[in-house]
Amino acid sequence: MDDKKIFRVRSLYLASFLSFHANLQPILERHPDINDIDFLFDSCDELYKGLREFNDGALVDAKAYSQAISDLRGQMIQKKFGHR
Repeated sequence: MDDKKIFRVRSLYLASFLSFHANLQPILERHPDINDIDFLFDSCDELYKGLREFNDGALVDAKAYSQAISDLRGQMIQKKFGHR
């Protein structure tokens, strides 16, 4: 992610959607000012397509989306409260 533009997301639900539906994997970063996590994505065509689909209310497999939320939430909790 060094030379590319970065898209920063705070929403677990949007990050999970992009992760499983657009097959994009975020880097999780602890926010320095507040006790929260940011999800960082490379800026690319797939990202913007995924954002449009999310905002347009794309139909997705509920079980797969729920699992993506659970997986990313686990990573978020580990990053937030795990080893610093």
